[in-house]
Amino acid sequence: MKKKVFLLIGFVSFISMQLLAQSRMSKVIAAQEIDWYGVDFTKTRMIGPEGFLDPDAIVNKYVHGGWNAVMKVEADKYDPGKPIGKKANIYFDVCNARNKKVTKDGLIIDGEYSITPDDVQAIISQYPKKADGGVGLVYIVESLNKRDQKAHIWMTFFDEKTGEVLLTEKVEGKAGGFGFRNYWLGAFHSVIKQSGKLYKKWVKDFG
Repeated sequence: MKKKVFLLIGFVSFISMQLLAQSRMSKVIAAQEIDWYGVDFTKTRMIGPEGFLDPDAIVNKYVHGGWNAVMKVEADKYDPGKPIGKKANIYFDVCNARNKKVTKDGLIIDGEYSITPDDVQAIISQYPKKADGGVGLVYIVESLNKRDQKAHIWMTFFDEKTGEVLLTEKVEGKAGGFGFRNYWLGAFHSVIKQSGKLYKKWVKDFG
């Protein structure tokens, strides 16, 4: 009898989670426009010290706004809305302000590192709420890994009114390009290129 009760509770819990995921995904699907927050580096680690030789320059030139600045200037290339059929409005102020608080202390490591969906939600909860907001999209960078030549990025849709994460998934972006700046921009662009296929999968799974 107890086994049947546990099975029933598990089934009800599973159905409830599926319905919640569908409800959240429906908000993303319904949005014709999204606010594109850019790249958030506040929980990032850079793995492989041999690939990050000048921490001061990395932080001051790129983390504190340089990478987001390039994506703003080259908005047509770095447009995450196009692959998913939505207009993306650039709204980088939040992440730019947050990224300026990042320091070189503990940024570059020589081991494994990861964050969780709970960490992602904690980050989004710190974003200012927008009373007239809709759906936001941000790339929360877990790591830039020189050894596997990839960026590990949590592609995250969220409700701007409540700060609730609607959908988040870790995506690997292959780095590539001439020079340090473009090398990692290549990884961000790789994630954008993958997003269309991922979005179709999410609609199929949760829509």
